[in-house]
Amino acid sequence: MVGDSLHTDILGAQTAGIALALISDYGFFAGHDVPHAIARSGIVPDYVVCRP
Repeated sequence: MVGDSLHTDILGAQTAGIALALISDYGFFAGHDVPHAIARSGIVPDYVVCRP
């Protein structure tokens, strides 16, 4: 699963038992501090990748 939101895309994939990657610098996280958001939420994706 690939998504741009911790609370919908990533949490949903984790709940379903699907491996997941969070796309940073895109969509919901465009211009935001992704590591801080992950630490604050406690929702940890398998991978964090930057938009090419």
